[in-house]
Amino acid sequence: MFLTLITAAVALTIPQATAQNTTLYIDPQQTQAFPTDTITITIKIENVTNLNTWQIALKYNPTTINCTQVTIPPDNIFAGHTTISPNPIIDNNNGLVVKFTALDTTTGITGSGNLVQIQFKALNPGTSPLELINPNQLINGTYLQDPDGNFIPFQRINATATIYSPETTLTIPFHTQEKTYYSGPAALQMIFDHYGEPIPQQEIAEAARTHPNITYPDELRRAAHFSNLSTSKGDEMPENITGYTLRKYGYGAIEKTGLTLNQLKDTIRQGYPVIVSTWYDLSMQQPHYRVAVGYNETHIFLHDPWNKTAWGGTYGGPKTAINNTEFQTLWSYSSNLAIFVHPWNLTCNIQLLEPDLFLITANITYPTPQAFANQQYTASSATAQIILPDGTTLVEGNPSEPINSGTFTPGSTTQINWTVKITTPGRYTITVRASGTISGNVSSHETYPNYTYQDKLQAEDTATIECWNPNTFTASKNGQQYTVIIYSNSTISDFQYNETLDEITFTASGPDGTTGTCLVSIPKAFMNTSYFVVKVNATLTANQVTQNATHSFVNFHYHQSTQQIRLIPTGPGDLNGDRRVNMRDIALVARAFGSSPGIPNWNPIADINGDEKVNMRDIGWVAKYFGVIYS
Repeated sequence: MFLTLITAAVALTIPQATAQNTTLYIDPQQTQAFPTDTITITIKIENVTNLNTWQIALKYNPTTINCTQVTIPPDNIFAGHTTISPNPIIDNNNGLVVKFTALDTTTGITGSGNLVQIQFKALNPGTSPLELINPNQLINGTYLQDPDGNFIPFQRINATATIYSPETTLTIPFHTQEKTYYSGPAALQMIFDHYGEPIPQQEIAEAARTHPNITYPDELRRAAHFSNLSTSKGDEMPENITGYTLRKYGYGAIEKTGLTLNQLKDTIRQGYPVIVSTWYDLSMQQPHYRVAVGYNETHIFLHDPWNKTAWGGTYGGPKTAINNTEFQTLWSYSSNLAIFVHPWNLTCNIQLLEPDLFLITANITYPTPQAFANQQYTASSATAQIILPDGTTLVEGNPSEPINSGTFTPGSTTQINWTVKITTPGRYTITVRASGTISGNVSSHETYPNYTYQDKLQAEDTATIECWNPNTFTASKNGQQYTVIIYSNSTISDFQYNETLDEITFTASGPDGTTGTCLVSIPKAFMNTSYFVVKVNATLTANQVTQNATHSFVNFHYHQSTQQIRLIPTGPGDLNGDRRVNMRDIALVARAFGSSPGIPNWNPIADINGDEKVNMRDIGWVAKYFGVIYS
């Protein structure tokens, strides 16, 4: 049995073994590293009976990693017994390691344990499989044998090694600290500005009880959480504040000591800036906060808020490069403390069920990278609320739904669904808001006492839905009458169905300078396809097609005036409506290749898979159907 598990979890869960279920597995299941790093894996065995001989053959990608060493650990399953264990085969040209070991007796071992440890050097970015290959094959294979030479059945659990890019730099707003002791508030301001509002440094310092010369890490984390549920207790402003002026809810935040350089790099690689607490320079006289925004093999790049121009000093400014060794020395000030700050994420997706009926899905995330995994700031009373305007009504779901039964932990993601109906024709904006309450505490610092606090974390997103007045028409095909309904904010006229060409045409008229919308409801019994080409005054126009059990719904927008609309049913790969998949379709995608929304050559028609990028996947989709003719 061949089983490859790909999981985001770091912990490895071994299936419950039975007397007939021996498992060979690789620990860890997933390994992440950077070029030049050392990777060590252990191949283990679970629930084996009467094992006398084993051999593993491990396949890997030699362009990504190279094997450097194979060792039998002291605590291996044959420990205490004499073994025959010749040197391993290490073939870094073909990406293969083979290791054989047998007991020097005719006995067998029953139980679980380690077989072998294999060490690799990370070479280049990419993902390498770590695959136990060729089961029960004596030459370059993986097998287990009992004292009589019989093969012992087993299952395999393979693994992967991912080597990350040796260089990443994030684009993060930079702010200089406004006072000589405001490095903490300035660092947090940069994070705030990156994700949302640029909260003033003085307000951050007020929430963080910043002292002259220092802001304590737990106070800075509290300033990230700060919302209008609590009141500041600092002395940086004439009066305490309840929530920030520009934002009344808090962000998720976790501080952690003991982070490794690779964990810091990996967090940046995932797209997250990180606040680090360091010495200012190697004199080790003053503590200082910086924002880690990038790295390469030899340096860390930091937004250093110190105003070097005005105040002098060794460091200061955006993307300050400090070599790894010196950075780790500076970071030792706080035992490698880092603070991760990120707002909750919420995105709304819309699925058309009927012309006036919509499924609204809220995707809600409490972002937390693995290096900062922590349950400490779990949100309670976590809810998602849908806010509907007049002219719409909630058909399924409650206006306020609990998120994960009201408890939302860092690193969690959830979905909540509502069904909404438009009762009055028009275009409407729906708001979805997720919120929860977190609790925290800060220690006493100098003259400030310790205290606990509660704050609100929140995220929201909007979605636009529309349904306009219906225009009902009849089309005849093969002697059968079908009803086609066009929902539009334009005046629809001159509807025709050409049975010979198998296409619909009509005229849409509306005020110049406004956006026209059409949603055409077509019975599947009339046109049974999910692929349509729309032309507005002979110009290809992007459209979206959704379907239910009986109908297809073709939705598109255009600039209002008097527009001649052609609706052409076709098949996959035909982008221009000639019902042939040929070089014209390839060329359409090629002209938009490499683009995304906002790029001059962007063409949504070329974005076939809807990921807002035109790339080889889109060309590949057209190429898959190249030469097909749809009659």
